[in-house]
Amino acid sequence: MQVVVSDVSPILKQLSVTVPAELLQDEFNKQVAVYAKTAVMKGFRVGKVPLAQVKQYFHDKIFAKAMSVLIKKTLSDAIKQENLRPVSVPSISSEQINPDLSYVATFEVMPVVTNITFTPEASIVKLLVDISDDELNETIASLKNKDNHAQIDDLAFAKNLGHDSVEDLREDIRLMLSASGQRLARKKFNDSVVSLLVAQNPLQLPDALIAEEMRKIHSKVCNKKQQHAHNNAYYNFCREQACYNLTAWFLLSFLIKQHGLKVEQDQIHERLASMAIFFDNKEEFIASAATNDKILHEVKGQILDDLIVAQLLTDVAVTEKTVSYKECLLMTQNTNT
Repeated sequence: MQVVVSDVSPILKQLSVTVPAELLQDEFNKQVAVYAKTAVMKGFRVGKVPLAQVKQYFHDKIFAKAMSVLIKKTLSDAIKQENLRPVSVPSISSEQINPDLSYVATFEVMPVVTNITFTPEASIVKLLVDISDDELNETIASLKNKDNHAQIDDLAFAKNLGHDSVEDLREDIRLMLSASGQRLARKKFNDSVVSLLVAQNPLQLPDALIAEEMRKIHSKVCNKKQQHAHNNAYYNFCREQACYNLTAWFLLSFLIKQHGLKVEQDQIHERLASMAIFFDNKEEFIASAATNDKILHEVKGQILDDLIVAQLLTDVAVTEKTVSYKECLLMTQNTNT
């Protein structure tokens, strides 16, 4: 079997395959034997038609089956031989028999990232969240209204929540707001870096992968019961988001492999401990989360994002900007809309 690989584009391959005539004849004979077992012909019982007559009367049908089987098998072997990773169903064309069987298979493959550019034109802004006394007062007032305790004083409310003093309550709220703000700020910071990375490193993407990612995005929209219209604007939104997601995935995967980035167990424990601040029984949460595959997957992803961003920003200027919790919340909400 002869195989010639041609690059139609960075993500589109063509395999020109030539199969010796002997292999085609062998497959034809096999299919004749298979067909003869169920062949029906007047004057013969089922499965008792002589092979010579099976070949004569059902030749075209059997030959087409033999070609189909042989193309499927040899194409699979050729793909493995050339170490290719198709992401779409191969399109077969130019089948010829002269006397060898030859055909051309065209299919999409994964894009290959060989180099990455990351050169910010300006300093990247990193938010630092500062929880002011006014925000603490507003949060306490909001909690009291929510629990129908607006008429009681702060000390009584603090004790009702299990705190010895108002100061303890305020410190607890400060820690939770600070943790929440840091999480939001970190995500915004990482997202801004990845967005710049994607913008500076466009990739040609296979239509098959884009279509699959668009289906996932549409499914999420439906699951969240978000209103949407099936029009060009919605299609373009899904396609744009799909291309962004895929490009980011390929670029980040390249960086992880290039720099040998990996998540350590102590990093996971540290991140779970920071999440535990929102729970009364912190140790119980950490123990439970450490065996929850969904939580662990999300945590590992967050840590990898941090590692990748840190690697990208090794020689990049970062400007820190202090904002209130409300400002951070507003800025991240605007980013996600």
